Amino acid sequence: MKKVVLISCSKEKDPAKHIAEDLYISPLYKKELAYAKHVLKPDMIFILSDKYHLLELPAEVAWYEVDLKEQTRDEQKAWAQKVLASLKEKTDIEKDEFIILAGETHFRYLKPALKNCSTPLHKIGGIGNQLHWLKEELAKRGIKA
Repeated sequence: MKKVVLISCSKEKDPAKHIAEDLYISPLYKKELAYAKHVLKPDMIFILSDKYHLLELPAEVAWYEVDLKEQTRDEQKAWAQKVLASLKEKTDIEKDEFIILAGETHFRYLKPALKNCSTPLHKIGGIGNQLHWLKEELAKRGIKA
């Protein structure tokens, strides 16, 4: 069984960057990534991209402006199906442990298909609370993000 972390993309992007891991620059994304890498220490980390669906950290991508929240429920379901299809190629969605560090828009249609899945940030509250919690968790371990 592998531990797989899925983190959300962000609206804030660096237009000069073309590697997925470096493209997103929001404080929440940076803290989610640091938490995934240094605290959760998973076997795999993927970015849930509103445009590219499932991204590996070293993937080369072009800057984009797509917002999953602005899409219809049917479009969000279709997006989730593409993410799940990619996950099925790279993971065992029946056995692997999935930790989703993303908002409900990103996990709503994914979570039911992943047998062993948690969304720890969801129970913390809004973005401000999540940022505060992640900052504290990282600081406890001497990690700056």
